[in-house]
Amino acid sequence: VLLGGGRRWFLPAGTFGSSRADASDYATLPADLAAGWDLSKGEGALDKGRDVIADFKKAGFSYAESYADIKGYLGGKNVPDRLLGLFAYGNMNVAVDKIAKRRNVLLPGTKTFAVDDYHAADQPMLDEMTTVAINALKQDKDGFVLMVEAAHIDKQAHLMDPERSVGDVIEFDRAIGVARDFAESSRG
Repeated sequence: VLLGGGRRWFLPAGTFGSSRADASDYATLPADLAAGWDLSKGEGALDKGRDVIADFKKAGFSYAESYADIKGYLGGKNVPDRLLGLFAYGNMNVAVDKIAKRRNVLLPGTKTFAVDDYHAADQPMLDEMTTVAINALKQDKDGFVLMVEAAHIDKQAHLMDPERSVGDVIEFDRAIGVARDFAESSRG
């Protein structure tokens, strides 16, 4: 399960939103990595035209690019065990901006929604992604490891934007609550 932003790195060069170019792509991988990962067909070479989302789909992953695409998985029904969700071209927007769009209320001093400006109007909240990830991962009888990150807390603090930083602390706290509730309900 991989959920978050960064869609621009999965799209082939020339596609709307793609940031792929020879200068930002990976050169050929070292021989030991290529051998260890069984990349005998030349994978890992500069390939800015590669559609990585299509590669994930070929490997059996379901793909989501909006909250609407994963909303049905929140209840735990029909959740794929392999899921790629890329909800923004770059970084996902902060909680305050996602909530403003959901409420359809512009923030003071703005004329547009930030999520619309970034062409990612329907992004899930971190607790929703955590719920979906757990619902997908708990299908593995051998257990799982889940990493949840809230990178904007720090980024917004550097920008001296306390409203957005605190909003993301609250969003992260809600995600931790989801994980804690799952852990407590799983104890035998």
